[in-house]
Amino acid sequence: RPPPVAVDVSPADVAAASFKGAPWQRYAVYEFRTGDVRVMGARERFGETQLEHGDWQIYLVAPTREVRVGGEAVRWAALGLLDMMNGGAAVISSAPRFGVPTVLAVGSGRFGIWAERKPRTVRVGRETVDFAFDGTTGIVSFHLAEDGHCSMHVGTGRLGGLVDDEDGCHGRPARTVRFVF
Repeated sequence: RPPPVAVDVSPADVAAASFKGAPWQRYAVYEFRTGDVRVMGARERFGETQLEHGDWQIYLVAPTREVRVGGEAVRWAALGLLDMMNGGAAVISSAPRFGVPTVLAVGSGRFGIWAERKPRTVRVGRETVDFAFDGTTGIVSFHLAEDGHCSMHVGTGRLGGLVDDEDGCHGRPARTVRFVF
């Protein structure tokens, strides 16, 4: 039987060009099997994990974003579908729009973001949805239903200003998700 393997990951281990950003950029790293989240710089290490023969672990790395709420900066990161091995693929885009954290997401299941603090509301499309906030990990989770439509913001600056945009989702049913802090 082979000996255990020691694993230690860092956001810098991700080959994507988007992770070659400024040295101040922070990342939320989600450990799939434990549900642990750590926020760290690109060169920081998650911490050693021992993997026994046949064991495995998946790490999801998401860049943090920032919005201003009442003059205070609030950081957040879109993680994706938390119970799916490639859950980060559910995030099409993630950025503040009109000062509101906004994620365009595909798929269905338990979706999550990491947030520095609990949001007041979570909206999927035009609907306010129930959500859970884990104050220990910072994970905000809620259910994305299977049905949905592709939507995007229009330049009204209002939360309800939506228009269908089938082309922007490349033929996949997607939902716009907003978090109000």
